[in-house]
Amino acid sequence: MKTSVLHLRSGFTVGGPEKLLLALVANAAPDEFRMTVSSFVLPDKPNRFLEAAASGGIATAPLAVQGSFDRSAIGGFRKICSDVGAELVVAHDYRALAVALLARRNSSVKRPIISVAHGWTGQSWRVRVYERLERWMMPSADRVVAVSQPKQAELLRLGLPNDKVVLIENAVDIPDVDPACVSRFWRDRFSWPDDVVVVGTVGRLSPEKAQHHLIAAAAQLRDDYPMLRWVLIGDGPQKPDLEAAIRDRGLDKNVVFGGWIDDMSAAYMGLDIFTLSSDTEGLPMALLEAMAHGRPAVTTNVGGCGNVIEPNRSGLLVEPGDHEQLAQAIARLAGDASLRREMALRAQERIRTAYSLASCGQAYVHLYRSLIGATV
Repeated sequence: MKTSVLHLRSGFTVGGPEKLLLALVANAAPDEFRMTVSSFVLPDKPNRFLEAAASGGIATAPLAVQGSFDRSAIGGFRKICSDVGAELVVAHDYRALAVALLARRNSSVKRPIISVAHGWTGQSWRVRVYERLERWMMPSADRVVAVSQPKQAELLRLGLPNDKVVLIENAVDIPDVDPACVSRFWRDRFSWPDDVVVVGTVGRLSPEKAQHHLIAAAAQLRDDYPMLRWVLIGDGPQKPDLEAAIRDRGLDKNVVFGGWIDDMSAAYMGLDIFTLSSDTEGLPMALLEAMAHGRPAVTTNVGGCGNVIEPNRSGLLVEPGDHEQLAQAIARLAGDASLRREMALRAQERIRTAYSLASCGQAYVHLYRSLIGATV
């Protein structure tokens, strides 16, 4: 009989963590495990994450709630655990962990719980409170997965026992693309000429991603590198502020918003250079995806980025908050097409050898097996 594993994620969209979760669930020893994905569902608000799971043939279990602090979620999740016969629960964020732990506390069945520590942004006082709560709750989980080596070190510094913290770094599938090829995806979309160099970033437009540093870098390079065009792919609460910064610097023709793209593979292949300006990260899926597509990357040295990038070989690292250093690194790649091609090949090979989805999936399966039948 297959072992039932229940994953809980509170998000309503499909970003990097959600894509990885769905990929791992879809490929986790299907002859051994029966996977179910659960997420919160609010009245009259679509849950794109559950929709994506269902469209991929993954079993889903919607958890109906009326708001962020609906205590009925605890009983609702306990019922879902019973309905799917869950023998193991995997919580993928602070709200999911809280519900899983509270549901177990008042249950006669003490299912093991895995908490996945994706990363903490501290982007607002509310988020900081939630993240502090998650750190307080994590010792009550049976295992805590760190998605990068710096996150593992951080969890150990917080006092979690060494045998409770498990390092399983994020990973991606390698697409069947030519890393030396750059498509016309963005050139066609914005009617740009062939000789432009397209620099793009992917991620939520929110404070911790610090896209305003990219805008400052674009302003610094405008005169010396007039062929540069910049695409901010994604959406989020910072968009009005970023739009104002672009207007104030007169960059309306140089910096554009790409929105959320359904065909992200095509979006990556349309970039000459990928960049991240984040102030904080866990191990960003966007970086792994871009490198898997053979995009030479310039990224801040935060979270696991410094472990992924081999400096001056598969990408370039800069210090967070330094838009001048960011501009210099992008200029180095913008002015050297042969260097971009060399780094493109090395970037894809780096992901293939060290961050493959297959090895990540095997690590999770091993973790599941180690906890099945365990109680607290």
